[in-house]
Amino acid sequence: MYNTSYKLSSPEKVMAMNVHLSEGHQQKWSNIIKTRRIRWYGHLQRLPEKTPAKISLQEARRTIKRPRGGQVTTWLSTIEKDLIELDLSVEDASHLAHDRREWRKVVRISRALRSPEPDASQ
Repeated sequence: MYNTSYKLSSPEKVMAMNVHLSEGHQQKWSNIIKTRRIRWYGHLQRLPEKTPAKISLQEARRTIKRPRGGQVTTWLSTIEKDLIELDLSVEDASHLAHDRREWRKVVRISRALRSPEPDASQ
């Protein structure tokens, strides 16, 4: 986006992006995606038990023996990390999701939280 619209070099792009974010014009993509992921989790929790999406969610929660090696990051594990940042357990979140007003508050809080900035000293 910055290459075509602003025609800036790489260091200038970074500065322009930081200024743009610091002025509050736009959220980072990671925050937008996290908010949408949390919102979608609420939709999944409110679905009837017989819908394919709800069945697949229940199937994904089943514990199975995984092969050795590095574990794959799943959508559910990412959601669990997002909920931990909001000080919610998966059980609490699934109960909250059934009340739409309360779940909207959770989504708004997730939108307000910013993801931690990477340490520049490394």
